[in-house]
Amino acid sequence: MEEKIKDQSNATAIITLTIGCFLAFAMPFILTRETLCNAFDFSATGQIGDTIGGIVGPILNFTGLILVYLSFKQQYVANEIQRNGMNEQANTANNIKVFNIIIDLINELKEEIKLLTISLEERKTGHIIMGLEYENKKFEGLFSLIEIISLLKDDSGNHRYVITNTAKNYGHQVIYIVNLVLLIVNKISEFDFSDSDKSILKDKLRILYTSKLEYYLTELLTALKEAEDQNPENIGILGEGFTDNLTIKLEEINTNLLK
Repeated sequence: MEEKIKDQSNATAIITLTIGCFLAFAMPFILTRETLCNAFDFSATGQIGDTIGGIVGPILNFTGLILVYLSFKQQYVANEIQRNGMNEQANTANNIKVFNIIIDLINELKEEIKLLTISLEERKTGHIIMGLEYENKKFEGLFSLIEIISLLKDDSGNHRYVITNTAKNYGHQVIYIVNLVLLIVNKISEFDFSDSDKSILKDKLRILYTSKLEYYLTELLTALKEAEDQNPENIGILGEGFTDNLTIKLEEINTNLLK
């Protein structure tokens, strides 16, 4: 579009200059010729040079005015091109910055999964682990999800560990991780990345989520709902509204990331 405007301006300037030059050189010759019509007889208008100057001068001035206008118009187009180029550079720099921020968020997500921690109280049944008797044990990372899912699914009442009040803090950790996944998904969608950059970021996040979280979070939700149905005392065991909150967020992730 910009090239088309530039070509049109150049063509208009050339045509205007050509017509102006033609009239400047042709008018003196035309006005000093004998004429058959008195209306075009300038012999009685005083000095012929003054007559020619009075007629040709405005033509040349008008031609110059048009050329000045076209010059300013061309300068405006050049400024617009420069401004658009600067805006594109600023957008590119901003996208690179946001791209790196999202990569950092994905790396933070990896670390938060490793930092998942829950302490479960061991039943006092005389169990010995490596020669020591434990009253409680700390589980970290994916092992914490595995252990609490196992505990929730055990309806015999004889599981080695029992959930304590610290489980509510664990529920906050899980929700934070899920929120972090949704934040990254939204950031990828909001910014004007190229299709290839969006694909790279989504694939990186999708691989991490499906390999580390999807199965365990789905199992946790299923086990929690079953435990709550079997025993009302289990409602809110990982925090008030945890089950409903996790259900909504997993559905959102499934819609915006996995489909």
